[in-house]
Amino acid sequence: MNSFEQQLKEGFESDDAYARELTLFIENDGELYRQRTMPIMKNLARKMRKGNYDPMKAVKLWMYLVDDGAKKYTKEMAPDNVWHEMWPKKIRLRSAMDLAEKFEVEVSDGEHDLDQLSMRESKGSTIEISKGQLTEMVRKAIRAQLKEASGSREWELLDRIREAGMGDTEILEELLRALSSHEGVKNLEWIMQMHDIDQEDEEEDEYDDSMDGDFDSGMASAGFGTDEDYGM
Repeated sequence: MNSFEQQLKEGFESDDAYARELTLFIENDGELYRQRTMPIMKNLARKMRKGNYDPMKAVKLWMYLVDDGAKKYTKEMAPDNVWHEMWPKKIRLRSAMDLAEKFEVEVSDGEHDLDQLSMRESKGSTIEISKGQLTEMVRKAIRAQLKEASGSREWELLDRIREAGMGDTEILEELLRALSSHEGVKNLEWIMQMHDIDQEDEEEDEYDDSMDGDFDSGMASAGFGTDEDYGM
């Protein structure tokens, strides 16, 4: 643990205060609000209108936002730290539960119009693309990312790979294969959550190693019982 991480953890009297620091960062970040918070609220509003809102599943959904917030906080404030060590699972869960409870209270107090919030944006005309077109779109996105990384560690590694004889096309193919990693799976799960698509393995933990264990054990470590504890 470096000095910044130690000062951060020792600077709060309780886990609640520690989690509140992360929650405040998330609530004040415009990018996170656009990319995660608003889609989550829209999704949960639809579930509330349909009558199938599940508080436990809602916390899992808010965890996507909290994980992104923890990563961004660490990158901006303490880049030498490992994000899920700086923000342990029990702290992230407390933050997610705070955000879930706050949204529920706001809805109960009439601060959100569920009818308006739950409206899906118009998708317009449907455009179908082939696998080859999708691959090329990803390639262009990777090229743009690498261009922006000029002078960075990524660019240095790219130069070394090129010097070893690999062409850009081959490098891009390898990067595309890397997209099937855990992060890629997590992003696909996010899309399924946002569009209410059932996942066959929905009961399995979605956070893998970065969560340091499964969801129920995390809830217990955060001071909350599991479904079995409540006779559910």
